[in-house]
Amino acid sequence: MTDPLDLAEAETALHRLMPTANLSVGGRWIPAADLLADRQAVADLVADHARVRSITVERHAASLFFQRYSHRLCSAVVGTWILTGLPLDAAAEQATVQVREGSPVGMHLTGALRPTPSVEEFAAGLLEGHLLPLAAHLRETSRLSQAQAFGNIAAAIGMAARAVSRLRPADQVLEAVAPLLESRAALARLGSFRILEGPNGPRLFYDRATCCRWFEIPDGAYCSYCSRLSADERTRRFTDAMDTEVPPP
Repeated sequence: MTDPLDLAEAETALHRLMPTANLSVGGRWIPAADLLADRQAVADLVADHARVRSITVERHAASLFFQRYSHRLCSAVVGTWILTGLPLDAAAEQATVQVREGSPVGMHLTGALRPTPSVEEFAAGLLEGHLLPLAAHLRETSRLSQAQAFGNIAAAIGMAARAVSRLRPADQVLEAVAPLLESRAALARLGSFRILEGPNGPRLFYDRATCCRWFEIPDGAYCSYCSRLSADERTRRFTDAMDTEVPPP
């Protein structure tokens, strides 16, 4: 008999087989506002994340926890912003995070919108209303630096834009997302976009100027847009991604 999958592997397989079912298996759902109100709860999640992934340096565990958290939140709200122009309210009161073994694996938003459809209003909900207070907890409990936190947020925004450029023209995606990064100087200086031509058309890519420290942990690696890679190596990885891209249905 084939070896059984763990819950995370099962969820991934079922999503691939039944993408419209929107399945969620295992873990627990925690209101993001509860995390912002309880610094120790955040520290406990990071400790669990470090234990499961055998991470010995606490700030590295905090960075990877925050990177995964930021990716899931930004994928939802930045992706929606680019595709629809609607400013989803990303403030903690509007979000619930799914955590499995100390790691953020899902994000649910109520669908409420910010009061006005401006970039500044949208950024305020995402940053001051959610990610920056969470980063402050991680700075106090796990020594996550402010530069590392902003770098991880910028990378999450950049990765969301990269994904959406498979559905929308790359230049239009760039036009929509650039003002969000430019809304905060700390974000604007931590990476840059470029457009590359691939078999399925132009795609937007983000070169980050920081590192999440994934390579430091057991079984870790360098992300394709990591600042520790040369520009040529990042280009090679971006090109490989385009060459193997499966067009969305």
